[in-house]
Amino acid sequence: GYDILDLPDSLFSWFVSVFHDNPVPAPSPDLSWNKLMLSLQNHRIQAFLSYRLQGKSDIFYPPEQWKEVLDSSHIQGISWFRTITQISHLDRIFHDAKIDYVLLKGPALAWQVYPHPSLRDSIDIDILIDGHDIQAATTCLCKNGYSVRFESSKVSEHIFHHQVFFPDPGCGTKTIEVHWRPLFLPKATGIITVSDLLSRQTFIHTEIGDIPVLSLPD
Repeated sequence: GYDILDLPDSLFSWFVSVFHDNPVPAPSPDLSWNKLMLSLQNHRIQAFLSYRLQGKSDIFYPPEQWKEVLDSSHIQGISWFRTITQISHLDRIFHDAKIDYVLLKGPALAWQVYPHPSLRDSIDIDILIDGHDIQAATTCLCKNGYSVRFESSKVSEHIFHHQVFFPDPGCGTKTIEVHWRPLFLPKATGIITVSDLLSRQTFIHTEIGDIPVLSLPD
């Protein structure tokens, strides 16, 4: 997100004001709108910006060509329905295998902090499990329509921190990253262990059932 901090002051102020639902008029069309829109796309937050601008006067909208980009972000809603179908399938897989897990990052935050979860898109689905369960997770996922191209956990569970699983066409569209450490750097978690995090899991009530996530402080 540091790229956003490099924007011209007037464009950055507009961006922050829209997010706080108190927009200021959009600045000049000749500013770095392309850079801003690319950053929004990379961070999957253009739909939320569009949501905040709904019903506002045209003076608050970006230049016309970028207004069209924001207005097209409703397509994320379709992506979200595919994502939650895939999460529901994963939840059943881990539940049947008796593997304790929590959903991480984008999809978890979508349900916890966004006005509507479809406003938070994600590139993949991240899950945290105990490192002792990685082989069991690999076995049950590969039996249920996922494949592994490189078993990073067998190379070194201390250097690597997650395993990537690729879905068959019938399983979904997003890759699954199963993490056994929340951070990349060895020993970066210090006295906070994965077991600690899993013991503090909380459940959010969703349209596909109760899904385990980390608490917002975690």
